[in-house]
Amino acid sequence: MKHIMLSDIHGNLEALTAVLEDCGPGQLYVLGDIIGYGADPGKCVKRIRQSEAIVIRGNHEQVQLDWNELKHFNPLARESAEYTRTRLSPADHDWLSQLPYEWSDDAIYLSHGSPYGAQRFYYLMPGDVRSPYLTLSLSKLERLGLGLAFHGHTHIPGYFFIKDGRPVFLSLAEDTVVKLDSKARYLINCGSVGQPRNHNPKAQYLIYDDETFTLEKRSVAYDAALAAEKIRSAGLPSPLWERILQGI
Repeated sequence: MKHIMLSDIHGNLEALTAVLEDCGPGQLYVLGDIIGYGADPGKCVKRIRQSEAIVIRGNHEQVQLDWNELKHFNPLARESAEYTRTRLSPADHDWLSQLPYEWSDDAIYLSHGSPYGAQRFYYLMPGDVRSPYLTLSLSKLERLGLGLAFHGHTHIPGYFFIKDGRPVFLSLAEDTVVKLDSKARYLINCGSVGQPRNHNPKAQYLIYDDETFTLEKRSVAYDAALAAEKIRSAGLPSPLWERILQGI
């Protein structure tokens, strides 16, 4: 079975549409931050609500449910959150309020940020093998008896795993297929559909195949110029539309 892993759509309808057209059949998962930054938060929520996706709450969903969380946002994120608030219907809001912070079955675990403290949205930054959140997240997976965790939040695809007793990070900058070790434990970042930050402006996502135990990183071209123009026309700050053209 193929597990299609999306994260950090961020109100980018053009990127989301391109990914949904590209991914093919399989179970869809959305690992938080459907909204925020982009011009079409309500339309993106509608697309995901119409799907049969398993959806996790991200920090941009959380701030719409608890406005006190706005104090943790930088000025750009605060302004986009205020814009997003005006583009969500009461039904959207109710749906967001039902999203869990984490989800797992007998094979995989999902969260938006670090599996440790999923409700706090801690970052697992690429390459930071000394992060206490990495150590605590790996311990959590061990307690759960799980070898695979998928998350987002940093907008940078890659994965941590244990090699020779030590954590290692490998980037998924290029589109590739990785053969996973069924006896190892992995923390895998899906990257971002709608606002990548790895210098690749294409919409990015992962496909995990549980039959071949492989992980495929995919990048999809989309009309980023249109998405950027929508952000500009909405009156949102220029860095929000400039960055999706550059993937930064």
